[in-house]
Order: sequence, then C-alpha cells, then structure tokens
Amino acid sequence: MSSRTPNSTAKASASPDAARKTDDAVDAPTNAAPETMTTSKQDADVARTRTEPKKPKPRRRKTPAKRATKTKRPPSSAEQTADATGKADDTPSRQAPPPVQPILRDDGPKTRYRRFLLWLHETLWRGKGGRYERLPTRGVVPLHGLTIRSLHAKIAYPDRPSPAKLTHWIIGAVLETGVRARDLNFVDLGAGRGRAVLEATRYPFRKIVGVEFALELYEAALVNLRHWPRYAMASRDVTLVYSDVDRFEFPDGDCLVYVFRPFTERLMTAVARQSVEHVRKGHQVFVAVIDPVHAMPLTQSPAFELLELAGKWRRRFKALSPYSVNIYQVAKSTKPENND
Repeated sequence: MSSRTPNSTAKASASPDAARKTDDAVDAPTNAAPETMTTSKQDADVARTRTEPKKPKPRRRKTPAKRATKTKRPPSSAEQTADATGKADDTPSRQAPPPVQPILRDDGPKTRYRRFLLWLHETLWRGKGGRYERLPTRGVVPLHGLTIRSLHAKIAYPDRPSPAKLTHWIIGAVLETGVRARDLNFVDLGAGRGRAVLEATRYPFRKIVGVEFALELYEAALVNLRHWPRYAMASRDVTLVYSDVDRFEFPDGDCLVYVFRPFTERLMTAVARQSVEHVRKGHQVFVAVIDPVHAMPLTQSPAFELLELAGKWRRRFKALSPYSVNIYQVAKSTKPENND
C-alpha cells in the first residue's frame, strides 16, 4: 500500500494520453513504411529501364515474292475493269495524253578531244556567268516530259547550252566584218534556258531576242534574265518569246541569227526563207550555225555565202571549239521587195 504515492497516481492518470501517443508513434512508421518501399521500388525500376539497353526487334527478311509485289506498279483503270468483268475497257480514259517523245538524240561531241574541249569550256572557261545564273544552264535537258504545244516537238533536239566562250567568239568574228553592235539585232532561235541570250547582253546590241517553244525552258530563261546583274548588261533591250521558229518574225534592222542545232532540215528551211525575205526588205542578216548537222538548206542555197573569217577566228574554231561553226551572210544581191 505504501508503494502507491501521489506521483504514481499522476503517472497513472497520465497513462491514457501517453498510451495514445505511443500508439500513434507506433502506427506512424508502420503506415509510412509501405510508401517508402513503393517509391524506392519505382525508382529502382526507372533506373533499371534507363540503364538496360533495349533489345532490337528481329527483322523479317523479305522474300522475292513480297519484293516483287511491293515494286509492282498499280493497275490502270482498264486493267481493273478487265479483272472485274473479264473484258478490257475500250472507252478512252480521262487522263492526260502522254508527252511527245522526240525521235532525235543529242550525244554531244563525237571524238574524245572534242569532249575534252567541251569539259574545258564548261569548267575552266565558263567565267563568272555561272555565278550569275539563278537556274543553272549546265547539262542536257531532254524534251520528253516538257510542255510543248507544237507540231515540231519530234524534230527538235534536247536542250544543250552553248559554250559561253564560243558565243563570244562568234559575236567577235561577226563584229570584225565592220558591222556595229548597236546597229545589229541578236536573235537566238532555240534559246533554251537562256545562256546565249545572257552572254549576248554584254554587247551593246540594238535588241536581243530569244525564241523558245518549250514552256519549262522558257520560264527558266525568264528567271535567269530577271536575276542577271544589270551592271553586266551593255544592252538591256532583251525579249524572250514563247513561240515556234516558223511563226516568229525577225525584228527590224540587221540581224545576227544564232542557231545551235535545235532543228532538222524542215525548220532550217523556214529559217533560210525568212532570212532571205528579211534581206529583201533592205536589211543585213548573218546566220551562225553551231554544229551544223542539218545545214543543207543554207549550204545548197545560192543566197547564203560562207563568211570569210580572220585567221585567229579560224584557228580558234578549228582547234578550241567543241563543235564545228559555220557563219553565213545572206547575199545583198537579192532584189528588194516592191511595196507598190
């Protein structure tokens, strides 16, 4: 009985609160432990997924049959109709007609030395003209697939640019005959992407005209002319015409007609006829033909005289030109046209 003191009584009275605190303290770690374990487990899983490399998926090898079926072209509407009904559909399709395929090929220079000269003209002797072109004019552009609304699409060669140095040589040889550039019109028949026209702007010609019948090439020439620097142009009266050669009329005044093998004898005959008619009006015409494969209408006509060139120009054309060059002058003995 003596062991029950007031202090012991106070401890006994405080025992319910202390019991609650101890219960809470005991319950707290038991409740927090699962959360700590789960988070640590998640962190371990994330770290494992980051460190472990992904296993590559096995690739299936394609069999030849699958490859063939994958590269096979889609069937046309006529073939689909034939598969469904067992008969081919004879009705015309609404698709656009296929583009005209030219029958002529342009293989460039024939000999190895001429091909080397062409490479020399296109690389070392190109000058600054290639930097000024917005759309490059190098290389051959076949006419297949281009927009050509002309009956002469099959008798035209692919677009091959004229060597720039050769263009300057031809212009220099013609100007040495005594004619002045400011009294002469430069006409490029088959202008292509416009290289010869752009190089001719370095001379003070009276007028410069380029004629092209392929829409894409004509638009490329327009872009190059629009971005050609004006400080390099001695003549700014430049016109590009989207037309056929046989429908085009020479501008008034003396003309230097520049032709780089774009036609066959049929169109060369039209060029010869128009040149003679222009001379009959009282003008002077020079016709420069580069690579004259189909120049028979000019060589067989008595109205065209082969221009006698100075010695330096003959040596350059013979030794350093990748293509043969003939420069003709229409005879002035042609009777003028009567206007009465």
